[in-house]
Order: sequence, then C-alpha cells, then structure tokens
Amino acid sequence: MSRNQISTEGLIALAEALQINSSLKTLNLAQNFIKEGGIPEFVTALRLNNNLAELCLSFNKINNQGISSLSGFLADNTALKVLDISRNVFTDTGFIDFAKGLANNRGIESLNLSKNKDVSDEYGLRVLADSLATNSSLSVIDLSGLKVRKPCVLQYFQPALKQNITLKRIVGKIPPGIINADLKDNMTIEGSINKNFKTIKKEMKRELNKIPIHKTDEDQTQLVLRDMENDLLLPALKLIRYRKIHVVDLSNMQLEDESLRQLSVYLEENPAMRSLGIASNYFTDDGLMQLIQALRSNTHLNHLNITDCKGLTD
Repeated sequence: MSRNQISTEGLIALAEALQINSSLKTLNLAQNFIKEGGIPEFVTALRLNNNLAELCLSFNKINNQGISSLSGFLADNTALKVLDISRNVFTDTGFIDFAKGLANNRGIESLNLSKNKDVSDEYGLRVLADSLATNSSLSVIDLSGLKVRKPCVLQYFQPALKQNITLKRIVGKIPPGIINADLKDNMTIEGSINKNFKTIKKEMKRELNKIPIHKTDEDQTQLVLRDMENDLLLPALKLIRYRKIHVVDLSNMQLEDESLRQLSVYLEENPAMRSLGIASNYFTDDGLMQLIQALRSNTHLNHLNITDCKGLTD
C-alpha cells in the first residue's frame, strides 16, 4: 500500500481493519502522506493486533506529535518484529518519547531509523542508548545517515550494551573499536551459550534434587558450559549477570588464573549464584586465592567444585 497518498482518513480506516484482521503479517505504508493524524487510532489497533510482524512507515511525513503518539503501542505489542520509520521529519523532541518506550518493548527485533537527519547524538540517540540497557528484543538498529560520534558511543552506547544481551548489529558510521566486543559477545550468547541455559521450575522436584544446592522453594536458573572453549567465559559472565543465574558449571573449560580473576570480580558483587563448578581446569593456587578473597564478601554461594584441578597444590 505504498505510494497511495494515504493520510489521516486512510490511516484511520486501516486501523479499524487491523483491529479485526487476524491474518495480515506485513504492511507497507511507505511514501504516503502520514503525519500525526490517525496515528492514535493506529496505535490502538497495534495494541490489539497479535499478527502483524512487519510495518514500514518509511518516507512519510511523521512529525514530532506523530512519532510521540506512535510510541504508545511499544509496551503492549510483542508481535511486531520489524519496524521501519526511516526518512521522516520528526526531530529529537518527538523521538525521545519513542526512544523511551523502546526500553519496555519486548517484540521489535529490527528497527530502521536511517535518514532521520534531525535525530542527533546530543539528545535523541542518547535516550535510545539508555533504553538499550533494559530492552530485551532489539537485534539490529539501522542508523545510516545519522551522525553518531565517539563521545555518544563511549558515554551512552557502551555502558548500555554492558547490560544488553540481544543487540548484535548497528548499521551506519559508528566509531570503530568501542562497542564491537559487546556486539560480538551478544552474537556468541545467542549462537553458543543460550542453548545451555535453562530454568528449573520449583515444581520440578526431581530436577532440583540433581543440582548441587541446598533445598529451595524457588525456581532455579542453570548454565552448563562443561567441556566448552574458554573463550566463552566473558560472554557467559555477561549472560550470568543479566539472567542472575543460580547454578553455573564451567568445568573442563581450560580456565587459567586470568579466568579466575574475571570470575572473582563477578563474585565480589555478591550475585545470586549459589553453585559454581570449575573442576578439571588449569588454574593454579594464585587463581584460587583470588577467588577465595572474593568469596569473603559473598553471602550466596554455598557450593564450589574445584576437584581434579592439576595446577593446585596441597
């Protein structure tokens, strides 16, 4: 439905149809005359529609009032996966409401913001970066044609990505070497680590009895990376911190003293981890001493497996 001169009345009519439609997956409204009129009605439809997966609003005339209103569906809709709002006329003033709304969105995986030249890295993009710290679905953001300078990436995107495990790619001219490692870690988490994570429900008594913790009446999260490569440790720690994982098995991962230092930094935070398995690894007494020092202020860990570590002495 692109290039059809759709404006307020047409958008309202589409909104009414979306409220009852149960089959439409993709809607292309690019290159129309959409501004702010009809967007509140369209948002109401998006709150009710559980089928639309792709929406293109590119090359319209969505202004500040329009983009601010559009943010109204973000907290409620989890069906929409791809959203293109590129080449519109909104500025930082309107975009900040949309950016804030993304913090609580759990559906959109691909967001195209390209060619919105009045969204800046001095305001709008900073709010977007802040939202990434709690957003749990975005995988790709297209910022092509937007100015994204080093101070914004260092002060806003980098800290946010330390707390984000889903974003894997930012398209556009991004200063290199600052967030590359975090994006790569997120790719590793999805590709190699998530499949080894599970939640054991409190009702699953038999499964709970198999994990080395004291009896509990709560759900327990578990990550088992036994026998895997040691370069998974850092992305694994990111996931462990994000998911607040209770039971972790890192046995036979060729972990050395530096790996124990990284683990110690995490344990000093007194996380929810209750069991840690690091058996059959390569660390020495020095690495273990760092871990012991970290555990002096830890009140949650109650099981530690260090058996068959050849580098340890009596």
